[in-house]
Amino acid sequence: MAINIDLIRKRLAGISNGGGGSSDGVKRWKYTTTGTYILRVLPWPAQEDGMPFPEKNIYWLSSLDKTARSVRIVSPEHIGQDDPIKERRIELFTEAKNLAETDKTAAKELKDLAKLLNARQELCVAVVNRKDEEAGPMLWVPNFSDAAQLMNLFLEEDVGDYTDLKNGFDLKVTVLQSNKISPHTGKPVLEGKVSCVMTGRSPAHKDPAVVKKWLENLPDIEAIYKPDTRDQALAKLEAWANGTTTSPTKDVREGTARGPAVADEEDDVVKTKSAAASAKKAAPAKKTTPAAAADALDDAFDELDSDID
Repeated sequence: MAINIDLIRKRLAGISNGGGGSSDGVKRWKYTTTGTYILRVLPWPAQEDGMPFPEKNIYWLSSLDKTARSVRIVSPEHIGQDDPIKERRIELFTEAKNLAETDKTAAKELKDLAKLLNARQELCVAVVNRKDEEAGPMLWVPNFSDAAQLMNLFLEEDVGDYTDLKNGFDLKVTVLQSNKISPHTGKPVLEGKVSCVMTGRSPAHKDPAVVKKWLENLPDIEAIYKPDTRDQALAKLEAWANGTTTSPTKDVREGTARGPAVADEEDDVVKTKSAAASAKKAAPAKKTTPAAAADALDDAFDELDSDID
C-alpha cells in the first residue's frame, strides 16, 4: 500500500477532539477497561489520497432541548453533492461576524449554534485483537489522541507501514485512567498509549489463508457510513432545528474530528462483508526445505499485498 507521508503530516495538524459513532450491536473494538491490548492493524484497499485509513465526515446533532435523541448525518460531499449543513454553518458564522459590533450577545449565540454544526472526521481502523483472533477484523474509531498516535507511528523511521501484511508490527495499546472526569458517566476518562510491539517485524498471521479470510471480511465502510443526499441531510437538519428528530442513534461520542471539542465518549458501529478481492488458494502442505517454505510464504503474502493495492 502506497502511503502519502506528507498528507499524513497535514492530517495530524488537523486532528482535534470530538467525533462519534453509534452502536447497532455489530462487531466493533474499543477499550472499556484499563489494561494492555495487542492488536494487528490490517491494511485497507489502497485509498485514492494515499492515506492509510478511510476518513468520513459525520455530523452528530444533539437535541437542542434534550427531549429527543441526537441525529447522525453523513456528509453528502462523500457522493459529490453540496453539503447544506456546511452551508448553514458558514451562514451562521457570517451573521455572527456582522453582529459582533452591534449585538455581542446575539453574535455569541449564533457562533455557539454554528459550532454545533461542525463535522467530525472519523478515522476507520480495521483491527484484529490478538487475544481473540477468531472474532476476525473489527472496526476501531479511535479518539483524537489515539488517532494522532496511530498516524505518528507511520512517520517513525524504524516503524513505517506497520499495517504491512508480511513485515508489519503488532500494536500495543496500554490503557490507564486519567485525571479527567467524563461529564456523561461521572467516571475517570480512559487514555490509551499506542506503541509498536518492538520484538521484530512479523506477518499478520503465519497462515496466509487466515490473512486472506480477514481481508475478505474487512468492515464494510460504505455500508456503515452511507452518505445522506443533500435533500436527506437538509430534511434531517430542519427536523433537528424544529426539535422533531426521532433518530434511533445515541448521543455518544469520541473519535477524530476537525473543530472544537463537544463531547468525550464514543460508541462506534461496524459491519463486516467481503471487501477484498479473492487471492489464490494456498498450496497444500508438502515436505519441503525451510528455505523453500519461506519462499512459498513470501509468495503468498505478495499475492495478498497485490490484492490490497
